[in-house]
Amino acid sequence: MKLSLFSAAILGACILVSACSKKAEEYTVKKIDLDYNILANCTVAYPDPYDIAAASAGEVKSIVAEEGGIVRKGEALIGLDDFNEQQALSISRANLNDTEIRLKNAKEEDLPALQEQLKSDKVALDDAKKNFDRSTELAKSETITRAELEQAENKYKTADSKYMQTKLRVDSYAKTGQEASLNNQLALLKAKVEIDRKNLEDRHITAPYDCLVTKINARAGEKVKAGAVLMTVIEKKDWVLETDVDQKELPYLKLGLKADILFDAYPAEKVRAEINFVCASIDVSKGTCSLKLVIKDRRPFIKHGMTGNAEIHAGSFKQVLAVPSRFISREGRELFCFVREKDSVKKSAINAKQIGEKFYIADNIPEGTVLVSK
Repeated sequence: MKLSLFSAAILGACILVSACSKKAEEYTVKKIDLDYNILANCTVAYPDPYDIAAASAGEVKSIVAEEGGIVRKGEALIGLDDFNEQQALSISRANLNDTEIRLKNAKEEDLPALQEQLKSDKVALDDAKKNFDRSTELAKSETITRAELEQAENKYKTADSKYMQTKLRVDSYAKTGQEASLNNQLALLKAKVEIDRKNLEDRHITAPYDCLVTKINARAGEKVKAGAVLMTVIEKKDWVLETDVDQKELPYLKLGLKADILFDAYPAEKVRAEINFVCASIDVSKGTCSLKLVIKDRRPFIKHGMTGNAEIHAGSFKQVLAVPSRFISREGRELFCFVREKDSVKKSAINAKQIGEKFYIADNIPEGTVLVSK
């Protein structure tokens, strides 16, 4: 038991001597050039691969594009059998043409005939009205019989009825008559022609934009089902990387900042990029904000989904009083440091702006001040 107590005493003495002999780290404040870089993992996110599928079932007649080839917008990629679609479009166009002719004839012949009929009926009505008026006067002087007056009245009413019927047909011709019916048919046939034209167009698949053909699944002579993926392409445009950085870096991020990208698969190839999007909102669960970087330099080895590391050049500060973070402490919102003055150390407030995790830029301590680590 005595030996145990003695050993403990010796061990405590050694620890005390070690603690006393350890010298605090010091740093002399001086002006330096400070380059601030932000490091983040990144992924090639855009453009996305695009699957081109068959709109309807059919036989593959031709494959024009080649895997790995670059095609321009509108250039042919794949052709499917289009016999049925050609026939359907020819029939619908013929029906449309026939209806247009019938409508033209209706406007040039039927309506003018009705208008002539209306004029004729108006003349007959006027004559019947005059005869009825004259007969009424003659009946008052008993020059004609009551039966003759009634006969004149009936002729007048018949002429008036016929005129009103013809006038109604003329007035409603464009709304409810043959012209209206033909106009409705015309609208339906135009829609049918457009549908048949689109169906025919779908049989001749062309590039939706300038793109790179990454994969061809179909073969000439093969019968494919509706919705079958025939080919995969990727738009020919600048690659865009996505990354998340700590929210504290947000004040230093802006559009156009340059970055160096090192892909995991090609660590020896440094690729230049620049920020083209900074999300102003924060992901609260992660404490990060998202960035997008565009690569202007198209390298053949870059592929969608590749991962790597981005070194974003967030700022360059020339001849500033940079203080390592380990020499600055915080109490609430106040910053302070420990300044060596001859044989003593004094706690002193400091005005400083944090630049990342490693440095602060100070503005109220003289150059040459010696700081002691906390």
